[in-house]
Amino acid sequence: MENNVTISTHNGSQVARQHNLRNPKVIAKEDHIDPNGHFEVWLDEDPRNAYERLFGKSVEEYNERQTREDRKITDYYKQICEDKKKKPVYELIIGIYGKKADGTPICSKNDGKRILRAFVEDWERRNPQLKLCGLYYHCDESVGVNGSQVGHVHIDYIPVGDGFTRGMGMQSSLSRALEQQGFESQGLNNTAQMQWESRENQFLATLCTHAGFEVIRGNGNKEHLDTATYKKVKELEDLEKREAALVQSIAEKEQEYLELQDDFETLKAKKSLSQSVLEACVETDLNIEAKIIPAKKNPITKQETPELVLLKKSDYDLMNKRIGITDWIIKALKELKHTGEKLTRELNQRRRVAELQERANSAEIEARAAEVELANAKAEIADLQQQAWEQQEWMESQVTRSGKSIWEFFMDFITKQHEREYFERDER
Repeated sequence: MENNVTISTHNGSQVARQHNLRNPKVIAKEDHIDPNGHFEVWLDEDPRNAYERLFGKSVEEYNERQTREDRKITDYYKQICEDKKKKPVYELIIGIYGKKADGTPICSKNDGKRILRAFVEDWERRNPQLKLCGLYYHCDESVGVNGSQVGHVHIDYIPVGDGFTRGMGMQSSLSRALEQQGFESQGLNNTAQMQWESRENQFLATLCTHAGFEVIRGNGNKEHLDTATYKKVKELEDLEKREAALVQSIAEKEQEYLELQDDFETLKAKKSLSQSVLEACVETDLNIEAKIIPAKKNPITKQETPELVLLKKSDYDLMNKRIGITDWIIKALKELKHTGEKLTRELNQRRRVAELQERANSAEIEARAAEVELANAKAEIADLQQQAWEQQEWMESQVTRSGKSIWEFFMDFITKQHEREYFERDER
């Protein structure tokens, strides 16, 4: 039918801001883009500025709670860019497709633009946790065998999750943002992101229906993963959990090491003070009388030491004993520090191994998914070829039976088809 269209809502692609802005240096290398074609920039905000607008206050509040300078966040945008599990900006591409027999789009440019504009204008109501930083309307890319130009929109957004108890109170997190919008993962084949994409796809289909088009196919359905791929995915999840546990263990050991280092410096100061007092003392029969020494501040108590110190023999022996214990503690702390450094190196090595394993698993999963898509495409082509062959045989048999020319028979068939659709609409 002439009003049947297909739609697409594809999420997770790599954001290319200069491509979206149609930077001449970038599109010069992209043959499918017409340099004289039409495009519009509905919204464009530099991602770094957007992060300052969205997370600046949260970063400031977090830094105010920190007592150590090395734990403060100096560049949150850069921190997210370097996070291998996150993207600073995510992108959803939406489009309406379908061609008539002459190769022209079923949905005109004006109708398509109006529908896509309505989709993004309602974005904030549907997605309060996914903050927009870019909207780019493109109607200058040639697709399809006839090279017809269709309009689509790149929607760039930043996921904002709040209510975190560790770290910043508000963070860039797609999983938390979708959870706060009511989407919770229910297994590998029904994740929160899949549920959200399906909702967005259905909303675009509803807009098309209200505009008088019938959506005959979307991109919401996904093939189930086979057993081998499912096992790989589970292994990847287990590796991620183990990696998270290693990261937590490293953080705890680092904190423990810093605390022990503080204790070590304190004991060194105590030993230095005790040794200076003993060196100033001379032993007598009954007492140990200190020499007269200049007054100076104690580095521990911040108080001045007396000019004359009198110690009993028992106190002198006890002080010597404590100095011995202090030496032993310092040696033990050095050994503990060495052990901590060795553990940190081992954990870093395990983490690198886990990262390499994760990359390998991801590559294998993508390859298996590509094989599934290729097999599905081949099967679909075979079905279409079979249908075309059966249709051709049926047409030839009908033409032979009717005794009419092919053109006469085809025109009669089209006329009857339109009459049947007309009566069906009247009945509805």
